[in-house]
Amino acid sequence: MQIAAYDDAQWRIDRIEKLLNTAVMTTGLSRVQLEAIIDEVRDHKGELIITWKHGDCTDRMKLCFSDAWRLCGEYNVHHNASGA
Repeated sequence: MQIAAYDDAQWRIDRIEKLLNTAVMTTGLSRVQLEAIIDEVRDHKGELIITWKHGDCTDRMKLCFSDAWRLCGEYNVHHNASGA
């Protein structure tokens, strides 16, 4: 799983890590399991963009990531499928 942030800002990468730690707790999946289904997590100026491998995103996963992003103080989340 690739982690990317606008201007490679470390504080953005840190909050993606916080998001992923929260997602582990709320989804019931391990970090390794998340890495198996997520291609990329990107913070672009406060907009979270998650690219899922093979379109593996369920409504429950979308909700978990949206809630985790709100805990980081942001609200815009987009989900894409990589088709990889």
